[in-house]
Amino acid sequence: MNGKLTKSEALELLTPVVDNEASAEEQEAFMEYIAHDEEVRREYQAMKTLKSVVRSRCPSAKAPDSLKTFLSSLCDSTSSEADDTPIYDMPSKHSVSPENNPTQLTSDTNFSNWWYFLTAV
Repeated sequence: MNGKLTKSEALELLTPVVDNEASAEEQEAFMEYIAHDEEVRREYQAMKTLKSVVRSRCPSAKAPDSLKTFLSSLCDSTSSEADDTPIYDMPSKHSVSPENNPTQLTSDTNFSNWWYFLTAV
């Protein structure tokens, strides 16, 4: 980074700085900037606090090797058929048929139609 940051540049660096992904030069420029901008400094402090709370309250676990192998095989696949095959089949809002649209449902429609619509939204 050369020179002083603009506000938009500082906001762009906010997440990388909080996540320790910015270079030392970027971090230094960011810290210099927030020394004079209260709004961005408050946003920085809020993000750091949020990250700290989430880290302390949400345990993390290492992904099992079997999952890593499975995902790696999906990413490394050169077959066009494998690339087009979904890992799971979940309805989208575009796959809900008009007869399952809640604005057109009557009060005696069974529960499964409502569940289908809610999962598609």
